[in-house]
Formats: sequence, C-alpha cells, structure tokens
Amino acid sequence: MKVLIDTCVIVDVLQKRELFYKSAMDIVLAISNRRCLGVLTAKFDRHV
Repeated sequence: MKVLIDTCVIVDVLQKRELFYKSAMDIVLAISNRRCLGVLTAKFDRHV
C-alpha cells in the first residue's frame, strides 16, 4: 500500500507536536517497518 505523506505529518514528528505526535509517529514507524510505502510530494523540501 502506498501512503502519501503530507508535510505536516513530518513536521509533527520533528517538532513532537503534542496533539499529533503519536499518530504521526505511528505512520512513520509503519513506513520504517515496511508495512507500507511512504511517498512525499515533489514540493516537500520547500515546506520544511
């Protein structure tokens, strides 16, 4: 399964934003453990 990752999800993990950190980290861990394939938009680097 491919998962399109919004920039906000990455920012939530990097900044450990309280309301969203656990959910965002679950997504990142799923990608890291190869349970799904994470893809970013082409403009990702401009947002971070």
